[in-house]
Amino acid sequence: MKKRYGTKAIHSGEHPEWFNQAVTGDISPSTTYVIPNAKSLEGWDGYIYSRISNPTRKSLEEKIASLDDCESAVALSSGMAAVSVGLMSCLSAGDMIVAQNSLYGGTYDLVVNVLPKFGVKTLFVPKEKLYDLSWAPKEAKVAYIETPSNPTLGITDIRATCTAAHGRDMLVVADNSFATSYLQKPASLGVDLVVYSATKFMAGHSDCLAGAITGRNDLVEKAYRLMTQFGSPLDPFSCFLLARGLKTLELRMNKAQSTAMEIARFLANHPKVARVFYPGLWNSPERELALTQMKGWGGMVTFEMKGGFEGASALFDNLQLIFRAGSLGGIESCISIPVLMSHHHLDEAALKEADITSGMLRLSVGIEDNSDLIEDLTQALDKVK
Repeated sequence: MKKRYGTKAIHSGEHPEWFNQAVTGDISPSTTYVIPNAKSLEGWDGYIYSRISNPTRKSLEEKIASLDDCESAVALSSGMAAVSVGLMSCLSAGDMIVAQNSLYGGTYDLVVNVLPKFGVKTLFVPKEKLYDLSWAPKEAKVAYIETPSNPTLGITDIRATCTAAHGRDMLVVADNSFATSYLQKPASLGVDLVVYSATKFMAGHSDCLAGAITGRNDLVEKAYRLMTQFGSPLDPFSCFLLARGLKTLELRMNKAQSTAMEIARFLANHPKVARVFYPGLWNSPERELALTQMKGWGGMVTFEMKGGFEGASALFDNLQLIFRAGSLGGIESCISIPVLMSHHHLDEAALKEADITSGMLRLSVGIEDNSDLIEDLTQALDKVK
């Protein structure tokens, strides 16, 4: 019987026989494991050291791979660990990344300020240029996308990017953190490696720092080996928290995106709001594309105030219920100012290319009552001059 997403989230990767028939898998904190005898080391495939493998992590990785409809997964210590390991496992000195010009600020910092020290360059382009890569330099080995993008929620055509990249023998790496595997399955659309900040919607409770990589066995194996050398596996307790969070992801995302749509409509009709970025709005230029690769619109809403930074900061400061916080994807709603927080690494030119303005606010919608959230936004907007 083929299991649906919510069922897989609860049952996949669960092995009661590993944990004394416990319904909830144990947290295995041991760093090392007993070897029965010298002869057993010949062809040994059991546990030996937790940086390499751990039963709590293995159970989680099976669950993540199942939810992504991928062959393999590896769980890492943060989203940036996943992005770093995922990219570096595909690249060598002299290679180039071709990336869309709207990315998370931490990823931008990595590819602009860190990877060049190892001989890897990055060329930023409008996402539409990824749909025909006949122009790409011969050293281009990876096309990197993020869809929906942070913070403007731009939608990149995954199929078109993969077709173009594979035609040039390039790999495609996609950040699927905002959509999660519940709303979008990049591997089924051709993506070679999928990376996640699992801290966000996947874990969902703002108490677990985690990352994940999914994809084909051969590519995930390369990422896994690099992860063990970098020493960035996810610790057992965080594995437990992430596995628990995944079990309610479908429920949380459904609530968050339902409220997000209401908030987006409310903001789109407010006289003090200049622009609203939400792919589910009827006037969104990317709504039709999103419909071809997503099963929902997600729990993020970004908007720009007419008063620029002064207006954005006034709304930010006057919220009473919504948290002023830099992360996202938790059960509580959080708001941030991208130019000062998630994207403070970008210079003015890069911000302009990514269409990120000083009057922009990024709202991560939680699972509070939708009316309470709209009331909080209303009273804060009333105080904006």
